[in-house]
Amino acid sequence: MTKIVDLLDAKVLEAYISNISNNGIYADGDITWTLSDTDKVIVADQSKVFTYIITVPKDTFGTYANTVTAYPAEGENVIANANVVADCVVEAPDTGIFDSTWAKILVGVVFIGVGVNYLQISKFTKKLYISVNEFSDDRRKKNFEKKVVKR
Repeated sequence: MTKIVDLLDAKVLEAYISNISNNGIYADGDITWTLSDTDKVIVADQSKVFTYIITVPKDTFGTYANTVTAYPAEGENVIANANVVADCVVEAPDTGIFDSTWAKILVGVVFIGVGVNYLQISKFTKKLYISVNEFSDDRRKKNFEKKVVKR
């Protein structure tokens, strides 16, 4: 092999790329590794790894096309294609509060019930207060009338 060229998807920006191994160079949407004398020789059943890291912002998640071409000293070029899906699953932290939908619904119903009952209790308390006051007023009147009659 004389060189390896990795053609990156057009959506990949230079700012996304880091840690290119083996002195690879990024230019115009490609990463090129020009192989040294020790890297040029690859025998059967042997592999060599050339790496880089792409950090993709969440607003650019999606599928990225990637084409790698290896250029041998003799013979035809070797081409490999891949589609890479960049995605991230972020799980909400387990708080233990309202983990299930039924718990959320139940709490909502309880709050509604408390609110309605509070309004009813307020009305009942007012009616009870008025009734007690009326009863007290009636008793006072009767007691007063009894005292007046006795005199």
